[in-house]
Amino acid sequence: MKNFNSITWKLGSVIIILFIIIAIPLVYVIDRLFTDFYYKQVHDNIHELSIRYASSLNNIQDETIIELLQQLSFLTNTEIIVVDENGQVIFSSLETVALIGGGYLSTDDLSTLRDGYDTDIEYRNDNTHFLASGSPVFSNNLFLGGVFVLSSVDDIHKSISQVRSLLFIALLGAILIGIGITYFVTRKLSNPLLLMEKATREIAKGKLKTRVNVHSSDEIGKLSSAINDLATELDSFRTNRREFFANIAHELRTPLSYLHGYSQALKNNLYMDEHERNEYLSIIEVETTRLTRLVEDLFDLSKMELGKVDVYTEWVDIEEIVESAVYKTSIHAKKKKLLVKTFFNEHTPLIYSDGGKLEQLFINLLDNAIRYTNQGEIEVIVKTERDKCLVDVKDTGIGIPEADIPFIFDRFYRVDKSRSRTMGGTGLGLAIVKNIIELLNGEVKVTSEINKGTTISISLPIERDSAS
Repeated sequence: MKNFNSITWKLGSVIIILFIIIAIPLVYVIDRLFTDFYYKQVHDNIHELSIRYASSLNNIQDETIIELLQQLSFLTNTEIIVVDENGQVIFSSLETVALIGGGYLSTDDLSTLRDGYDTDIEYRNDNTHFLASGSPVFSNNLFLGGVFVLSSVDDIHKSISQVRSLLFIALLGAILIGIGITYFVTRKLSNPLLLMEKATREIAKGKLKTRVNVHSSDEIGKLSSAINDLATELDSFRTNRREFFANIAHELRTPLSYLHGYSQALKNNLYMDEHERNEYLSIIEVETTRLTRLVEDLFDLSKMELGKVDVYTEWVDIEEIVESAVYKTSIHAKKKKLLVKTFFNEHTPLIYSDGGKLEQLFINLLDNAIRYTNQGEIEVIVKTERDKCLVDVKDTGIGIPEADIPFIFDRFYRVDKSRSRTMGGTGLGLAIVKNIIELLNGEVKVTSEINKGTTISISLPIERDSAS
């Protein structure tokens, strides 16, 4: 039962049924064409003979003419019947005459002949079916009778029967060939689908390295490519999830170890003096702040990725937002003796956006630039171009290898993991940056050179319609 429910059977059955639906009327039409052709051919033949015989007769009672008609009947393989002006049969090449009961032509047919018109009739004689065509015989405008030429319809039926037998054989052969072609076509079409079904089941079981071979560029090939892309995405998602949990565990383990160790030292009075005690408290405060920021970043990022973040747009001053972000990160910059410079156009317009999200965006960018810059300066350049507000954040830091640039906005991605952790940070700042930019319908581009610095360029829409 399972095989009969397969797509091969279903598709094959549909094709065969459609083939039969088309073939049967076609065979019927061909049969009718041959039947009509044979009937017309026989009718035209006997009609032409009846006209010739009638036009050549001027005395239907002449014995010589009767004998001539008998010979013509034999030569033309037809039967001839002659009737007089009263419709009585006076000559018949048939042994028995059943043109009408009592050997007389019907009144209607006789009237037709008397009026000078030909007439066609069909009748049976000793179980033999005849087709007859009659023509009137006139002499000096005097109606003498009529001549009928008859041909056996049984011969026509035999010819038609032979044609029908050939048509049936042709139809049967066509159906068998159609079944073969259908089987080949359905297998050709269904095999890729069956392979894809098998592959998707393997993927569902967790075998995400499974791939479908793509042999065409049609819809089936595109579906195969889509399944392969899905498997790649799922594999990447699983890998990222594992790395995510590993990174979360690592990020939590270090501050928790500090908190546990130093709180135990304070609880058990394991310090030399008040200065050492204050140092322990400072470490606990720093690690607590680090944990708090990690949790807040994770919470913000999860809400953004789930689309549960509300965007409150209004006309905001981009200069004011940038200055506020610079001020809030200035303590961190001063500790590393870094100079943060801002550059604005002479008339920077207001932009229709979410001020709070923009400030969070610039704080994360500045915090990241300060963290990876040991000396030099950081520049924030704001300019406008048509309906866009362009912001560049440049630093003179350690730079990013070109191969790592496409991945720096991934969660917890670090170019140099050991060095990055010593510099602090949660590894989520740039991931949040990317999500904020997407929320605000903006674009971001990164250029960088090792040991020369990095520039992150942001493009934000100015107008209300662009930002909506």
